Parts: sequence; structure tokens; C-alpha cells
Amino acid sequence: MCESSQHPPLPSNSTTPPPTKICAHRWKDNYLNIHLNGISHMNGICYQLNSSLSQSARKIPALTIRERLVNRQRYAEFSMGGLGMSAMFSGVSGYMLFGAPGMNDWSGGVVIERDGTNTNDIHYIEPPRSSYQDFQIGSSLAVGNYLFKSTKSIALGAPRAGKVLIYEWMDKSNHPVYTIEDGKVGSRFGSSLLTYRFANRYLDDIIIGAPYFSANYVNEGRIYVFKSRGIVNLNA
Repeated sequence: MCESSQHPPLPSNSTTPPPTKICAHRWKDNYLNIHLNGISHMNGICYQLNSSLSQSARKIPALTIRERLVNRQRYAEFSMGGLGMSAMFSGVSGYMLFGAPGMNDWSGGVVIERDGTNTNDIHYIEPPRSSYQDFQIGSSLAVGNYLFKSTKSIALGAPRAGKVLIYEWMDKSNHPVYTIEDGKVGSRFGSSLLTYRFANRYLDDIIIGAPYFSANYVNEGRIYVFKSRGIVNLNA
């Protein structure tokens, strides 16, 4: 397991530490293994603990719907989802986000769940397999006011494709509003994401890591800062 949670800044008057999420994106569901002819499914799972780590962990197995493990066209839908490769508290009405880069034949996506709700209250952003197969979207994620000052957007890293996809909050179309890319093959652009707001601005900028970027040296790495000017205007 590895801790893969991010927290939005606490309000200045807040004294309560945030909870902690610990994710195991290669976790396999033994129940499914036993009851489905010994087939293993690497769904992934996350655990949530309170700030003092004094209570039993709450399990978040969001990709265990049996009917969605394998698609009728015989490709892995949830079966190899890898939930928790990235994870964060969004800072929006108690919602949590979990990257699942193995969903839908490794197209990837994100799971959005409100803290403390049951497993039926889950929203998925699932980029269509026909356009994004093997992109592994959701390997990294971030939330910020990239497009509108009053509404959050979600940034999803797809380092295998060298792209970062920006989605509107609770998007139902499963298509990004904006896509950022560096055009360098093999740079793993989008491997890490960070939201940052400079002073006296109402829009957030996004910092993107490309650990294998090569120019003067092999795999020297590079960090990009994209400044938002609202709607779909992000400039490096």
C-alpha cells in the first residue's frame, strides 16, 4: 500500500486536521477470486482513517460491481481498474476523487464519491475507450478553478499519452473541455499535477511534471506551469 492522498488548504479558522486516505491500487478482491472460477481482478481499494488514526478504517472498494468487471465485448471494464493510483480530497462538499487508470481497457478515468455516503452514491468520469484506449487517464489528478472562478474543474493526467485532460466538475459527457500536451514522446508529461494560485488571482494555475523529459541530458525531467486565463485559455 502507499498513501496517495492530497488535501486542499484548510480554512484559516480550522483546527481540525483532515482525515487520511491510504490506497492500494493493485489490491485484488478475494471474494471475486473465490466465486468467479479463480479469476483475479485488480480492482484497487482505498481506506479512509480519521486524523488521529484511532478508528477502524473505512473501506472504499468502488470498482467491485460484478456486472461491470468485464464488458460483453470481452475487455476489462472494472476488472483491472487500479483504483487509488491517485487520490485526493477535493475540497468541494466533502467529495473525494480516486484515479483509476486501468478502467475500460486502460483508457482510465476517475471515481467521485462523497465522504460518508454509501457505495450507490458514486459518479464516474469514463473517457470513451474508442478514443482513449491505453491512455491510462487518472494516473494523477488535481482540482482547481482552471476555467471558471466559481466552479471547480478536474485535471486528469495521462502520462502514457503525454497529456493532461481538463473536465468540468461532475462531467456527464465523459469528454474533456481542454487538453494540454507537451508533444515530447516518452516524457511522461502529466505524471504529477499540482494546483497553485498566485496572489491576487481568482483562477488557479496548474503545475505539470514530465519526469522523463530529455533535452540536454537523458531523463533530466521538466516542470511546466500553465497559467489560466479562464474558460479554455491555459498558457505555459
